[in-house]
Amino acid sequence: MLPNVIAIGYTFVGHAAGVVLLVVGGGAVSSIGFVLVVHTVLLSGYLMHEAMHETLFRSPSAHARLGTALSWLNGSGYAGFRALARKHLHHHYDRIDPISFDYRGFLHERPQIRAVVMALEWAHVPAVELLLRVEGMARPFQKGDREGRARVLRWLAVRSAATALLAFVSLPALALLAAARLVAIVMFRFFDAFHHTFDMEVLPDYGASFGPSAERTREYEDGHTYSNLVSTRWPRSNLLVLNFPYHNAHHLRPGVAWHRLPDIDRRLCADRPARELPVARLLADFHRFRLERIFGTQAVVPPAKPGGRERFVGAVAVSLLTL
Repeated sequence: MLPNVIAIGYTFVGHAAGVVLLVVGGGAVSSIGFVLVVHTVLLSGYLMHEAMHETLFRSPSAHARLGTALSWLNGSGYAGFRALARKHLHHHYDRIDPISFDYRGFLHERPQIRAVVMALEWAHVPAVELLLRVEGMARPFQKGDREGRARVLRWLAVRSAATALLAFVSLPALALLAAARLVAIVMFRFFDAFHHTFDMEVLPDYGASFGPSAERTREYEDGHTYSNLVSTRWPRSNLLVLNFPYHNAHHLRPGVAWHRLPDIDRRLCADRPARELPVARLLADFHRFRLERIFGTQAVVPPAKPGGRERFVGAVAVSLLTL
């Protein structure tokens, strides 16, 4: 219980403290606040992931309540925790990277929007993720989903009021908060990009029954899953992101809590060194393939010459925070 209490408490209290420090202002103070906001938004996503797998509490309802609160903190509250959780469980059970909106087809049919998105993505602005959020907010109004419409309107009302209040108190703080949230989205997509080489599939209805196709066996899952560790030399550094990079261990034991994953990794993944990719090695690939991965496959590219290292294109639009 103690690691969970510390992580949950730090996420909520640290986020509030970060916003206060941004308002107080001053070079060093604002810098600390900025880092706190980025880090707590990041942890809110990974704690929400734990809630999806029900590893924190004894009751499903407690996980749902915490997951909903975390979704409001990290900006995914418009989507609804239960829908996000069901999407993620399709990822595990069906061994795919599911999305409910074909953003590639949308961009292919709209060259002007595609040009803007590609220009922003070139500069590492997460335009695809922002597009998915806008589509997620618009969908309940297009589909006649009354409950979804009410949720989106509540979310927009609270967000608009909070934004107006912060703008009244301090415009620089509002600008820094927006920048911090964008940085957190980029960090989310960096870790998400290199966990799998699964197929991305459009799954319009996350209420569909679970079940992988015949070729997506457990061996397929093992062979297409990677761990992108913050550091292999200093494993405790992975606590900075709640051990989320131990992704092979997580897929082998998805019901095990975050603080036990290093032990699972040592016991079950010691024979898979090729599946552990340190972050330092992936930064160049994250930058190099930032445009290619938008329309390509999240493949591992063989070395260009003998003795060279393979490259990893990676995925986009597979975030825990978007439908």
